[in-house]
Amino acid sequence: MNLALVDLNLLVIFDAIMRERNVTSAGKRLGLTQSAVSNALNRLRHLVKDDLFVRGAEGMIPTTRAMELGPILRNALGMVETAFDPVVFISATATHTFNLCMADYVASLVLPRLMQRLETTAPGVDVRVRHNDYVSSFSQLDANEVDFVIGGFPTGGVYPKYPARFKSQILFGETYVCVMRHDHPLAGHNITYDEFVAARHLLVTITGEAIGVTDRMLGKQGLKRRIPMTCNHFLVAGLIIEKTNLIITLARRMAEHFAGINDLRIMPVPMELDPVEIALLWHSREHDHPAYVWMRELLVDICKDI
Repeated sequence: MNLALVDLNLLVIFDAIMRERNVTSAGKRLGLTQSAVSNALNRLRHLVKDDLFVRGAEGMIPTTRAMELGPILRNALGMVETAFDPVVFISATATHTFNLCMADYVASLVLPRLMQRLETTAPGVDVRVRHNDYVSSFSQLDANEVDFVIGGFPTGGVYPKYPARFKSQILFGETYVCVMRHDHPLAGHNITYDEFVAARHLLVTITGEAIGVTDRMLGKQGLKRRIPMTCNHFLVAGLIIEKTNLIITLARRMAEHFAGINDLRIMPVPMELDPVEIALLWHSREHDHPAYVWMRELLVDICKDI
């Protein structure tokens, strides 16, 4: 049977008559007149080619065909009702997998806190993390490959704004510092602008392209720094700086992490760099879903103490 030819309201009326065994009572149950229910029943009889109900001493008696259809349609209507009920996400009992996209710097700050909270409040929730770069993260959100992107984006307009189909929320702010090994030739004093430009630099870049925020700022002044090496992971950068004469410009929180482990010197950057906003991005199609609202609020909450 072609469902496009079926008025689904007839199925609701059929179910009401099955429950009430009375046309008038079925009408009251649905807020319809007796004549409206009777007309609907006649249409359904024509469609099914069966009387469906016959009059008896105790009301409307279902035919054999009606008895066959009753449980099937009741189950189907129940599934439809459930589908349209508000979705409730109960973290303590939920089993859900969230896919996050972030670089290792952000992951080192967020993931330990996130897992600590999940262990106590949502033990059935799993998290899968992918590495992040600015451009591909948008396509991953569009393709529903990731649910959230957490990334650091300069506030000075170096990158374009997020496309309108995405929602965003700032998690925390970050500033830059200069990092070098503790006995670096430049470590005995605050490095000057000329020394900074002339130094040999390490750059963390996902693409391998030897140009970053600092280079764009220097380029506006007609200057270029020397970058003998790039790497694609922040956590590797500290090991490189510890063993070489390279210096690196890093987010302050990551630099403080390195300094405690790799015995590095943190110094001011001798040029003005735009601060960074660590932002949470998600697709607008998931904006109101309770599961995503819960994870969003959790990420915002754990980042308050970063």
